[in-house]
Amino acid sequence: MQLKTRASLLLLISLSLYLALSFIIAIPAQFLELSNNYIFALSALCVSVPAFLAPAILFRRINRYPTFKAPKFWQILFAVMIGIGCVHMNEALSCLNTAILYNVEITSNSTTAETVKELNVVNMFISLAVIPPICEEFLLRGALLETWRRYSPIGAAILTSLIFALLHMAPSAITVYFCIGLLLAAVYIITRNVWLTVIIHFINNLSSVVAAILLKYAGDYAMSGSDAAIDSILGMLGSRLGYVALALFYAVRAAVFIVPGLLLLRHLCRRKKLGKYADNAPIFLEGEDPALPLPDPMLKDGALFKGNRTEIWEDILLWVSLDILIVLNVISGLSEFGILKI
Repeated sequence: MQLKTRASLLLLISLSLYLALSFIIAIPAQFLELSNNYIFALSALCVSVPAFLAPAILFRRINRYPTFKAPKFWQILFAVMIGIGCVHMNEALSCLNTAILYNVEITSNSTTAETVKELNVVNMFISLAVIPPICEEFLLRGALLETWRRYSPIGAAILTSLIFALLHMAPSAITVYFCIGLLLAAVYIITRNVWLTVIIHFINNLSSVVAAILLKYAGDYAMSGSDAAIDSILGMLGSRLGYVALALFYAVRAAVFIVPGLLLLRHLCRRKKLGKYADNAPIFLEGEDPALPLPDPMLKDGALFKGNRTEIWEDILLWVSLDILIVLNVISGLSEFGILKI
């Protein structure tokens, strides 16, 4: 079986496990009327870990991929910098999304501060900020992107970002998740270290946890300052234009962190011959022994494998998984816009 087909099979297996385990947990959760405190913990430990993390680690071991080394201190610093920028980018995209969908009534299916404020702090931290980033990054970036980027780095970045967005089952915010996925893919392609994308993902999720904690323990007092500033902007410019202005404001703040962070990370990786620029960066050809590190032709002249640029999109198993995700997102979208009651 070709390497790209193995990756598509991994995606299909992970998606099947995710749906099956979610369904199994949903039955006792509804029957016993469990609170969000238990539901989020069960989802993180009994769904994300066995459906995403375990198959990804097994996939890497079966294909004898090298283990991820602990990142350097300077890599961690730049990852934190990009992570802060990711939070602002998330806000910018969310504001722009609100402006586009203004006056459209939406029942959000994504995790928000309002939906998790009843969780205890430890559960918030573990179930939202720790486990999801590790599980999702090992599957999407550590296994799928690591495999597909050998055929086409750009195509692999787009594909894994699309899967990342579809997995969140929130069609009204699909562009937000897709752009975050592209940022994470760019960091991974440069560094080839999943721990750095885990850090960025963790910081982004941690911002939601902090917002939920503030909302839970400080209530309206903690949010009054930011709400007053937002209300003043919306009052001066009007609601739709105000959200566009807020999106531009957050976009500038995001660029201040993300652009220099990516450029410096790329420069130092090239200078120190790490990640993509390592002399022995492993890349496995079809039919070759993956235990043998081979020179990456992209390191020399930027060329991709000839004839392989679209091969990752031609796998039937991949399209089965994408079709399942698309159908689920259509159903979720009908629910978000109030067309279908679930």
